[in-house]
Order: sequence, then structure tokens, then C-alpha cells
Amino acid sequence: MLRRLNPEISLGFVIASLFWIAVLGWQSSYSLPENEKQRCYEEAKKPGHKDEECKTFWERTTSDPIAFFTFTLSIVTLALGAISFRQFYYLRRSDETARIAANAADLNARAVIALQLPLIQIQPASLGHGTHSDSQGQTENCSVHFIDIANQGNSRAFPKEVLYGWTVGNSLPVEPFYQFLDKFSLGRIIEPNGPTSNRQFLTMDYSLNPGEWAEICKGNYLWFYVDIIYDDFMGATRHQSSCWRWAYIGSGVGWRPDETAAYNRKT
Repeated sequence: MLRRLNPEISLGFVIASLFWIAVLGWQSSYSLPENEKQRCYEEAKKPGHKDEECKTFWERTTSDPIAFFTFTLSIVTLALGAISFRQFYYLRRSDETARIAANAADLNARAVIALQLPLIQIQPASLGHGTHSDSQGQTENCSVHFIDIANQGNSRAFPKEVLYGWTVGNSLPVEPFYQFLDKFSLGRIIEPNGPTSNRQFLTMDYSLNPGEWAEICKGNYLWFYVDIIYDDFMGATRHQSSCWRWAYIGSGVGWRPDETAAYNRKT
């Protein structure tokens, strides 16, 4: 039945009941038997005795206005404390509900923004090979002369820099190390769903140690990776990184996308 009542009324009813049970129990434990009470009253008539000693707690409380007021005030204070505790409980619940609603609204706003962000796709040019002279003689190098960038998203991208690097060997490092950086021209814009891709030329070659080019030509011995830094339509700086491995692709060697997570990040 208490479930159908107001929670504050139910709580007050329970506390009041427990309080009265405690009072009655305490009163009964301190009340005198009838024969003892009668004798107590007879003794109280003698000089120097008071009949207050023969009264129960309730009799003493109701017969003294100050004691009765103090007793009533304690009950009201206890009830107010219980109601305040209940209100605090509901306040905590409403605060948690508001936080959940705010988080849901924030996630929804982020999802809407994510649908409008640029979607950058990168395609590198074929691997180049050359030699150059230095103080130690002829040195071989490899290069990627340019990358083509397409935006398959719904808003413009404003590119700022492109980081790129190579790894020669049997495996990639745990984290990418970009050896070189080129800047995009000022005012460069990558339009969404543009008819043609944007071409960015790369200026730096990668020097090879003796014998490495022969291993690269066999396939699965060279990785090339890129990180494009751009601003979105809200002015937030973002990254789009990609990685490829020089490997056999069916009709010769070419770039095959490498899905290593550390080298394929979008932030």
C-alpha cells in the first residue's frame, strides 16, 4: 500500500512509526507496576518527596508545557530531516538524468558534425628510383614524386602540411616516423566530391643503403606512409594518415594498401 502513496508521506509514516515504537518501548521499560506506582504516590505525599518520580515519560512530558513543546519540536525536526534527505536523493537523480541527457545531446551533435566532415583519400604515384653523387660516391635513392588527394566527404578541407616517410626492411616500426615535410600552398582547398583529385608534389627522396634496391624490387621490403594535416570547415585541425607496401599486385609490383592501425589514423 505504501507504494501507492507519495514517497515523502511513506517515508514520514515509516519514521514516525519507528519513533513511536521506540518511545512506547522506552516508556514501558521505565513505567512502574500498579502496586509500585500506588506506593510511590503514597510516599510522594510525605514531606520532601515529589510525585514526578512516579509518573511515566509520557505523563511527565504532557504535564509540562516546555517538555511537550520540546518533544513535538524534535518530532517535526526529524520529519523535516527525512523529507530533506528524500529531496536530496531526488535532486541527485535529476542531476544524473540531466548529465545523461547532456551527454546524449553531445554525442548526437558530434555524429551530425562527423557526417559533414571531409573524407580524405590518398593515392601515391609509382615508386621512382635514381642515383646521386656525394662524398662517398654514387648513392641510390627511391622516391614518390607526388600524391593524389580526393575528398569524398560533404565539406571542404583546407590542407596545411603533408608528412611522409619510408621504411626499408621486413617489418614496420610500431609507430610511424615521418622523415620529411612539405607545405601546401596558401589558400589551397580540397573541394568535396570534386571532379578531379588534387595533386601534391613531394620534394624529398629517400637514400638507400647498398643492396637495398635489389631487395625492394623483389617486393614486400619497402613501406611508404603519409600524414596529411588539414583544417575542417569548423577550423579544427585534423589528420589523415595512410600507408602502402611495395608488393606484387597481380601484374607486376605496385603499391598495396597496408592496414596497420598506427599508420592509418583519422583524427
